[in-house]
Amino acid sequence: RKNFESLIQSFILELGDTEDAYLVIKTNLKPDMTKEDLFNQFSYLKNSITIPSDKRQNIIFVLSYLEKEKMNYLYNISDLFCLTSFGEGFSLPLSEAVSSKTPVLCSPVGGHIDYIDPENRYFINGSWDTVIASPPYNPDSNWYVPTINSIRKSLRLAYQD
Repeated sequence: RKNFESLIQSFILELGDTEDAYLVIKTNLKPDMTKEDLFNQFSYLKNSITIPSDKRQNIIFVLSYLEKEKMNYLYNISDLFCLTSFGEGFSLPLSEAVSSKTPVLCSPVGGHIDYIDPENRYFINGSWDTVIASPPYNPDSNWYVPTINSIRKSLRLAYQD
């Protein structure tokens, strides 16, 4: 549901060869997932993109719990907070980024639009589509699927800003 795949693909394609651009992914592992599983998925994802190998760099995973002051530090040193998930309610991490005055890349739909500036420069386009094989969601549900092109454009715009 968090759609890290599209974010990683977009970053590699758009900024992967940019020396001073980093993608830091702060997440927790699913209960049934090991670090090795995550890195195998990440390796598969990187290798599935047909680009020169030098574009596969500058992606950092933070998998451990971070105290509030360390999370605040991460927000404050970040140039952009990215949320490319298929659906969000309130989204505490997004609200913390907004509170930290960190620009945010996110969809223009969901519970978070109540506190996001409607003039946000980094909204990502997408479309509503059927949920497939993602319990507890059923196939009669829809979620917002951001496009890779839109994520790439917003990443580039944020980098240039």
